[in-house]
Amino acid sequence: MEKKATDIVAYLSIIGWLVSYFASTREESRFHLNQGLVLAISEIILSILGKLFSGLLSWLVGIASILLFVLWLTAFVPACKGEEKHMPILGGIQIL
Repeated sequence: MEKKATDIVAYLSIIGWLVSYFASTREESRFHLNQGLVLAISEIILSILGKLFSGLLSWLVGIASILLFVLWLTAFVPACKGEEKHMPILGGIQIL
């Protein structure tokens, strides 16, 4: 899979991330694979928190969901352009 395509697919879903991980040379796309994984894990954690705090604090989880979408956009747009730009807040987390 071409690097730019791999970078884009890594952000689309968890399944897309897995396809990108196994279909590419990891060193070329490591930056976007890492950021996609950080976003996916954040999404899972936020989903769990949304289920736990379904009452009074659910508005806070909703605001965090909007923030996570904005972070996704700030990572996805540079991937479409072929750039490696860290997303704010979560961009410094290195898993891979």
